[in-house]
Amino acid sequence: MVLPETAIGALLSASLQVLFDRLASHQLLEFFRSRECDETLLHRLETALLSVLAVLSDAEEKQITNSIVKRWVNELKDAVYRAEDFLDEMFTNNLQRQMESESRGINKQVQSRNSRLKDIISRLEHVANTKDGLGLKESTLGANSFPRWPSTSLVDESKVFECKILDFLDDSRRYTELQTLHIIGCDSLESFPLGFFNKVAYLQIQKCSQLKYIEVSNDLHQVQELQFLGDLEVSDCSNLKHFTGGLLAPNLKSFSVSKCRSLELLPVLTSLETLALSDCRNLKSFRNDRLPPNLRSLFIMSCDHLTPKKNWGLNEMDSLTSLTITGVCSDLKSFPEKGVLPASLISLQVTKFPKLETLDLRGLQLLTSLRTLEINSCASLKDLSEGTLPSSLAYLIINECPLLKPKCQENGDYWEKINHIPTIEIF
Repeated sequence: MVLPETAIGALLSASLQVLFDRLASHQLLEFFRSRECDETLLHRLETALLSVLAVLSDAEEKQITNSIVKRWVNELKDAVYRAEDFLDEMFTNNLQRQMESESRGINKQVQSRNSRLKDIISRLEHVANTKDGLGLKESTLGANSFPRWPSTSLVDESKVFECKILDFLDDSRRYTELQTLHIIGCDSLESFPLGFFNKVAYLQIQKCSQLKYIEVSNDLHQVQELQFLGDLEVSDCSNLKHFTGGLLAPNLKSFSVSKCRSLELLPVLTSLETLALSDCRNLKSFRNDRLPPNLRSLFIMSCDHLTPKKNWGLNEMDSLTSLTITGVCSDLKSFPEKGVLPASLISLQVTKFPKLETLDLRGLQLLTSLRTLEINSCASLKDLSEGTLPSSLAYLIINECPLLKPKCQENGDYWEKINHIPTIEIF
C-alpha cells in the first residue's frame, strides 16, 4: 500500500510524538543512569527533534511540489526511525533488567551505546542544520505546541490512571482524532474497541486485569485499518486472550507484550520491526508459525513455549540484527541449531537456558555479521562444539556459566577458539 504524502507526514509526526513520549519516560532515564550512559546525549536528541519539529508542517506541504524538500523529509524519516529503534532497544533492555530479580554483572557496553546515539544525533543535527537553506518556516504554534489529545476530567496528559470504571469509552466517537493513548489500571475494562481510535499512533494498555479482547472493528462490525498506529504496548493484562478480527496495522513498527499470561496467539504483523515478548507463558505460536518478515529486533523472555524453530523463518530474515532470548528453551541441550538463525544478526544474547550443555559453533559460524555474543546464567553449559566463531565477533561476554568459565580463560581448553576476539569478558 502506497500512502499519500499527507499520510506519510502524519506518520512522521506520530513517530516524533512517540520519541518525545519515550524521552519523557522515567524508565529511559533510569536505564541511562543505571548503565552510566551519557545523559546529556538525551538532551541533545530532544533539542534536535524540537528543531525539525518546528518546521515539519511547512515541509510536509512543500514536499508535494519540491523534490529537494521531499529528499529532506526522507532523510528526516530515516533519522527519526533510527532514533525510534534505539529508544525501543533501550526500553527492551530496561524491561529485561526490571524483570530479573538477581543482579547480573554483565558488560554495560556504555561506549557502544553512546557511540550509536551520537551517530543518530549527528544525523538529526545535520538534517536540522540544512532546514534554513530550504526556506522552511516554523509553525506559528511552535514546537512546544506539539498536538496531544484533549484533557478531560478522566484524561490528563493523555493518560488514564487507576480508574476503576472507564466510562469515556461509551462516548469514544469524541476521540477519533487521538494520536496518543495510555490506559492504565482500568479494572472494569473487558474489551477495548481499538477500531474507534483509528488515528492513534502510540497506544499503551497496562494493568487492566479484566481485559480479555482488543477489538479492531467499528460499530458496524467492519475491521478497521489502523494506518497510523506505529507503537503498541500491552502489559499486566493477565486475562487478555486475543485480538478479535486480527490487527490491520500496516505501519506498526514496535509491539511489546508483557505479563499477558492468557494470550495464546499473536496477530499477523507484517510491518513490525521491533517485537518484545515477556512473561507470556501461554503463548505457543505466531500466526502461521512465521515471524514478521521485516523484524530488526526480537526479544523473548519467560515465554515457556516459544523456542526458536526453523519454521519461524528466522534464517530467511535479512533485516534481523538483534536477538535476545531469556528463560525459555527449558529442554534444549544444544544451541543454536545450524540454519536456524539469520546471517544478518549483529547481537545475540542467550540467558537462563537451564539444560543447555553445548554452544553449537556450527550454527554460530554462519552468522557472518555477528559482533556481540552474550551468554548469561546457563548453569549446565560446559562445551563448545566443533567449528569456529565468526571472525566478525568483537565482543564475547560469558556470565554465570560456572562449568564453561574455566575452559574459556587463558590456557583453558577453548582459549584457542576465542582468543581472536578483541574484547572478552568472563564473570
